[in-house]
Amino acid sequence: MSKEPCLLDQVRERIRLKRYSIRTGQAYPQRIRPHILCQGKRHLRDMGTRDVETFLSRLGVVRTVPSVTQHQAPKAILFLYREALGVELERLENANAAISSMILEL
Repeated sequence: MSKEPCLLDQVRERIRLKRYSIRTGQAYPQRIRPHILCQGKRHLRDMGTRDVETFLSRLGVVRTVPSVTQHQAPKAILFLYREALGVELERLENANAAISSMILEL
């Protein structure tokens, strides 16, 4: 019986298949992992744009991560939903606005 690979392994495989750079292959799982851990027992397929926006906003405000992470995290999480989960999220307007305003304040 074959076991399905973990979600981050699926992300890494999709990155390789799409021939993304090695650096992207290293960075995206690092940006996705906190989102997965933050959701606890909820399955990511059951989440929507609002959950992702909340996480990304908290990422910049509460955890005060560097601006590079704030820019990579939305891209990595969108990649996770589209490529690994097959879920299309709506535009992340609220999260992007929150992230942009935080960067302008720096």
